[in-house]
Amino acid sequence: MPASSRPAGTACVTIADLPERGRLTTGGFVEFVRYPQSSGPPRFQASLVDRPAAPGGRRAAAPRLDLVWHGRSRVPGIVPGAWVRVRGAVSTVKGVPTMYDPHYEILASHRELVGTELPA
Repeated sequence: MPASSRPAGTACVTIADLPERGRLTTGGFVEFVRYPQSSGPPRFQASLVDRPAAPGGRRAAAPRLDLVWHGRSRVPGIVPGAWVRVRGAVSTVKGVPTMYDPHYEILASHRELVGTELPA
């Protein structure tokens, strides 16, 4: 949804600009997921970054947002390589911004997130 047609208060914050805590809307590229251990309670995790790594990998750590869904062993559509918009409360856990049980929307591309393509 273009920024101009999103409801008031849902402007996306980049992952690099996340506050330490608060309710917000952001989005990004699912870099990796973690499936729950068979011995523990279901807890599906994913890591979002603002943009995918360049060919050859990252030269430095990228700002990331960890997403955690309790009671879920997987979340449909949340797979490495997907673009998503998430909404919920963010807090910092062990120095990493984390959002628990967020509302999410699968996007077709980065363009749907910010209205433009990524610069080359």
